[in-house]
Amino acid sequence: MADKRVVVVGTTADYIEIISERFPGRALFVTDVCERTSWQGLPPDPSSEVVCRLGRPDEVLRELEAHLLRWSIQAVGVACFDCESLMLASLLAAALALPFPTAGEVASCRSKYAAKDLWWASGVSCPAAGLVRTPGEAVDFWRRVS
Repeated sequence: MADKRVVVVGTTADYIEIISERFPGRALFVTDVCERTSWQGLPPDPSSEVVCRLGRPDEVLRELEAHLLRWSIQAVGVACFDCESLMLASLLAAALALPFPTAGEVASCRSKYAAKDLWWASGVSCPAAGLVRTPGEAVDFWRRVS
């Protein structure tokens, strides 16, 4: 029977240490090589971590899938505590058929303008927003909202 674990994407080594101590054998960490090499503490056991360059999603997926097979691990969920890694977590979850916000949902929540646009469309009251690139657009926006 496969070892069931939650894939934790892109977290920092101090979080890895805390999660590993509190929930041993329940997480599989996908860690950036720079994060792992800069950490002075002990890494988790080899079955609990995939170390790779997180900026290359296709390579991360290949390494993660190989790791899951090598260690007979079944990914049962995806978690992400780092906003910079949310898109990668979404892509990995989709590839592994696991629940997680979609790439479009992640993109919307990472953009204040897109999020407010969705909130307004859904009837959620929030401050006015607009894309402003020039001083003239700033003046026009100010006139619209004041």
